[in-house]
Parts: sequence; structure tokens; C-alpha cells
Amino acid sequence: MFNRWIKGPAQPVVIVGSGRRAEDPSTGALSIIRFVHHEVHEGNTFQASYKSPDAAPIADNAAVDFLLIAGDVAEPHFVFSVACGGDCEVEFYEGTTVTNNGAALQAFNMHRHLAADKIATMRVFQGPTVNVIGLRLQDVLLPGGTGPAQSPGGTARPNTEWVLHPGVTYLLRVTNRAGAAQPVSILVQWYELVHVE
Repeated sequence: MFNRWIKGPAQPVVIVGSGRRAEDPSTGALSIIRFVHHEVHEGNTFQASYKSPDAAPIADNAAVDFLLIAGDVAEPHFVFSVACGGDCEVEFYEGTTVTNNGAALQAFNMHRHLAADKIATMRVFQGPTVNVIGLRLQDVLLPGGTGPAQSPGGTARPNTEWVLHPGVTYLLRVTNRAGAAQPVSILVQWYELVHVE
């Protein structure tokens, strides 16, 4: 895709490669959105999620695992969000091998009008049987807090995305370290770009 400037009688107007103008209709000012927001508009952004059942919180020292299998062509630009009712450990691994993928989770296209046309190439599973855990890329403690002001637990979402390698398998593991059973939820979100050497 390319951009070019066209000089008119008043001021330059940016025309993007697709031919759509990115300008405010009232003032003619250039309208700019963050790239990740743009990828939602393009239909390239997907998300999948899991929440422990209300009547079945995660036992102390037990884990919830998400297996992420990147497609062979597209690079997933990936972020995740974790919430837990108490202290938990969040680990992210690369090169995981499994004997069973677990339960497939639906990856929803966040541009609902294009949802039928653009389907995620990365696949997401919950509860795989892990054979080799792989290289640990991230290991953080998510403190759940104590006392009335912080008793609801903690949440975490990285501010910077991971760019995953096409064709590689990843594992996101959330382990309850609260000393008692706690609810856990995980949301993964990514947009996919074709890798160019």
C-alpha cells in the first residue's frame, strides 16, 4: 500500500493506496487513528476468551493453559489480559509441544461485518496436555491484594504486543497462587499481518 500527496487549490489531501480519503469532512483535517485500531477496521483483529465456571474456581496451585498455534503465513501481533481473584503467576512460553491440543476456542473477528470473510489463521485451545513446555518468555506475579480495598484480586494486560513467529506454538499459563480456589479469566487478542522478508 502506498500514500501520495495531491496538491489542490486549498491544501494537500492524503490519498491512501485503497483510494479512501483520511480526512475530517467538516474541517478537511487529516484523521489519524492508531494502527491497532485500523487493523480492527480492516477485519484483521481477533480475540478469544475463557472464564472459569462460576461454581468451579481454579484450585490453589492449579493452572489454566491456553495453547496458541500460529498459522504458517501470518504474524500474529498478540496481547493478553488476565484476571484472578487472588495472587496468580502468569507465564508465556514459545515452542511448546503437546500430546493433545485441548478444547478449541472460537476466535471472533472484531469487525463483525467482515467476520464471515476473514477468519483467524492462529488457533487457540484451552486445557492442552503439555509434553514439552518450551522457552519461557515471560514470568510475572499478578498480586491479588489483601484487605477490603484490594480483595477483588488483580488484573494485568501488557502495554506492548508480542509479534509471534508463523508456524510456532505458544503457551499462556495462569497458575493460582492465592492459597485457596479463585476465579480466573483470560482474554487473548491479536491482529494478523503477512510476514514479508
